[in-house]
Amino acid sequence: MKIGLFYSYGPHFLKAAHFLVEKYPNDSIILFIPKDFPSYYFEKLPVSLIPLPWQGQHISLLKGIKTFLNIIKIIRSQDLDHFTVLFESPRQIMLSKLSGAKHTFVYSIHKEYKPISKGFFQSLIQLINARFKGLCLYFYIFLHVYFCKGQKKNNSHF
Repeated sequence: MKIGLFYSYGPHFLKAAHFLVEKYPNDSIILFIPKDFPSYYFEKLPVSLIPLPWQGQHISLLKGIKTFLNIIKIIRSQDLDHFTVLFESPRQIMLSKLSGAKHTFVYSIHKEYKPISKGFFQSLIQLINARFKGLCLYFYIFLHVYFCKGQKKNNSHF
């Protein structure tokens, strides 16, 4: 069985790699890492490293789309059985669904290894909903501050 783990900036990437090696000792573990990620972290682990054409940082939209498509092509070429990401974000859910893997998992910061529970569209709708609620709250606070500044209550009854 071939198992892939996608790098994400976070404290639990190395923990996830160790976890997968322990859970699947007889299977092929492939780590997809940024091209300049230090490989000495994995010298004692029986894993294969595949550098990706990206440094691990956020990039502009147009360059990001091209890079994302290249990353998907590289991941799909491995013909994975399992693919693991570190966060259940819309980007990573979409990446996992496009990976071509038969099963997709998330290894959370709380050391939980579980199948990805949300579909991409469900995650995207939740993100849009949260963004909308955040904008409404921001405008409420902005309007409250704008219209209420300088108004002082006169509490003296003399």
